[in-house]
Amino acid sequence: MKILLLGNQDIASLLACNRLIKALPYHDVTLWTSARVGKGKQPPPELAQLDLLERQVLPELLLPFARQHGCRIRSFEHLVSAGQFQQISSINDEATIRQIEQIAPDLILSIRFGLILREPVIQLSRLGVLNLHSGILPDYRGVMATFHAMLNTEQQIGTTLHFIQDAGIDSGDIVSIQRQPLDYRQSYLTNVLSLYTSGVDAMVSAVESLNLGKPLQSASPSDGGHYFSHPDQTQLDAFFAKGLRLFDMQELQTLVRSWIAGDA
Repeated sequence: MKILLLGNQDIASLLACNRLIKALPYHDVTLWTSARVGKGKQPPPELAQLDLLERQVLPELLLPFARQHGCRIRSFEHLVSAGQFQQISSINDEATIRQIEQIAPDLILSIRFGLILREPVIQLSRLGVLNLHSGILPDYRGVMATFHAMLNTEQQIGTTLHFIQDAGIDSGDIVSIQRQPLDYRQSYLTNVLSLYTSGVDAMVSAVESLNLGKPLQSASPSDGGHYFSHPDQTQLDAFFAKGLRLFDMQELQTLVRSWIAGDA
């Protein structure tokens, strides 16, 4: 199948796209990434540090170091064939729509993509658009679902594989939910990164079912749920008051060692 994969320029999306593309060797994948999620407002200092870590320090500094020592995780540019990767700043304009028409995707996949898809783009995919959301829907719509789950003292976190059917955020029919215990001994970032093993595997399974001509069973999300945006300083202060951490340097050292050992 021809697949248009939409990611984001951060470490979680990079690791997830590596796992996904490796599992789909017989499909023709074009990869586009957004620069960030959200409108780029000035964040609180703690979130700015996290953003720097996710988008620059880990993928652009520590990952190249790990590659020098045997790590096989590829950069976005080297995950697909030459000419099939680009970073985009708009998805719904006429020029981008013409590009998608030329790709003629059978399926569009989204992992942490930072731009909202609207109907003209959604309709260009023969089999629809599948998004892997890093939260349990409909309870945790929006961004940084794991942060808000930790703040709310939840026992589980997870990913939700769902269709994007309109411009609503995290509102499409749900294909599957992968749940796991929330580990409060670990930082927010480590918990988030742990989600994408089972989450990507669920996406791979869905792709292969569609490739075999088997429609996916899905259900409309139940009523209720909540939409969460980036936390403000008050929420961050409450998070830290619980003894929780956005990231941990020792955990990052363990992460890099796992890349070198080939465990990622």
